[in-house]
Amino acid sequence: MTYKELKDLLDKMNPKQLEQKVQILPPEPDHTKPIPLHTVIAFDTVHNFFKPSRCKTRSSFDNKHHPEAFVLLMDWNLYDEDGSIGFNLLTGERIYGSK
Repeated sequence: MTYKELKDLLDKMNPKQLEQKVQILPPEPDHTKPIPLHTVIAFDTVHNFFKPSRCKTRSSFDNKHHPEAFVLLMDWNLYDEDGSIGFNLLTGERIYGSK
């Protein structure tokens, strides 16, 4: 998919759909449990996410680093099915039990 194709699809969404939070559906080999969706938290170039950078990325298209590439930055869904959480990603504090 290209960003042009994505834009064309976004242009077809109604206003209510455009208000939804952006999520990514990851491939999941185990379909016996609900698949956690991952929240998109930012959109920018690889360079801007990692500057100054010693980190390199590897494109899924040609296995090369492309700092100019635009990407969606996602966060893992760290909640279990019952709403329990292992730790707070912002503070590092360990938290258990449902919220």
